[in-house]
Amino acid sequence: MNVIQNRAKMIYISETNITNCLSQSGLISLNFAKININSTRFESNYAQIDTNGISMISSDAYIGHSLIENFYNDLNLTATLILNQPIGFINMNFESTLRMEKTNISGLTGTLATFMFLTG
Repeated sequence: MNVIQNRAKMIYISETNITNCLSQSGLISLNFAKININSTRFESNYAQIDTNGISMISSDAYIGHSLIENFYNDLNLTATLILNQPIGFINMNFESTLRMEKTNISGLTGTLATFMFLTG
């Protein structure tokens, strides 16, 4: 999922399972956008370059009543790939905001940050 200045600038994801996704640079990329994630399960997702979850530039995110787990059960990844992942789930840049509540997080890895990496 990639959003760059969509007209409404808002994405809603609710009551969804996002499982065993393999990508080059990230699962969700937001630029100047807003996302509301509620009652959603992120399980065993992997990105080779950036973050296994959400990468944000000047964006706002809400995550509530959700589950974030990365045990890589079904992706058959090598330990080297998993341990070289830079950021576990969220990469926030340039005035991005995050509000999170009632969310369980487990099994994340990252060479820069296990869960969240913040700049600017």
